[in-house]
Amino acid sequence: MNLTENIEGKYLYKYLPFNLYSIQNLLHHEFWLSQPDLLNDPFEGDFIIENFDEIYSKKFLEVLFNLSESIKYSSYVNKSLEEIFDNRNLFTIRLFEFLSDYIYKNYGTTSFSKNCTSLKMWSHYSDSHKGFVIIYDRKKIEESIGNENLKLVDVTYKGLPKLELDFNSKKIFFKDDRLLLTGKFNEWSSEEEVRLIKKVGLESTRDRIQEYPLDSRLGIIYGYRMTDENIRTIDQIIFSKELKIEHYYAIKNIERNKMLLITTLPPFER
Repeated sequence: MNLTENIEGKYLYKYLPFNLYSIQNLLHHEFWLSQPDLLNDPFEGDFIIENFDEIYSKKFLEVLFNLSESIKYSSYVNKSLEEIFDNRNLFTIRLFEFLSDYIYKNYGTTSFSKNCTSLKMWSHYSDSHKGFVIIYDRKKIEESIGNENLKLVDVTYKGLPKLELDFNSKKIFFKDDRLLLTGKFNEWSSEEEVRLIKKVGLESTRDRIQEYPLDSRLGIIYGYRMTDENIRTIDQIIFSKELKIEHYYAIKNIERNKMLLITTLPPFER
């Protein structure tokens, strides 16, 4: 069984640099669920309001105004409801700022890929090949999700998702937020991303830590620039936990007909 061949999508690959977070992942089998605004895509967490014309009303604006006052948006200072309503651009900006603030505080995510041989992803997410990749059993991760506010989803690359808003006298909310954080522009499609997304309950740092089953961790791939010292450190962690996982090494393909090869044998020279 070659865990680096993912023809049926059984495996998830998590690209990691060699740092404290990655060591904590290995030691405690935990994922860190990041705020969307801290990810590298500036459109992360963005969406298109499908029913904008429907909600663009003074009644909706009054709710938004009252909610936003507590956040102290500078553009609302000394502006009346009438002035804001008459300026559609200001209305739109403040609405998206309000919703973005809500999303950043109430959603967290961690990412995987369905591809472990991406030269670009090794460069971007594994510290220019000095890091490593953990191989997970997708089914075991899915089976461990017992919380309705936690989901594992494949990212689509057809642009930002379209969502509808609704409101009452006390709050503004999504009619259905299942597509939130699941759609990106096509420029990102080569990442073949899968996300674990959590909603609500993220008030503290601890709330952004999500445990995963130890037996879902099937293998590890060491980057071709990873130092022997760092490889030994990870090996010691794995040995101390008596984990039976497969070890692979990413190497440059000397025949140059592929960008990267994965082997079970360590390279002769590092």
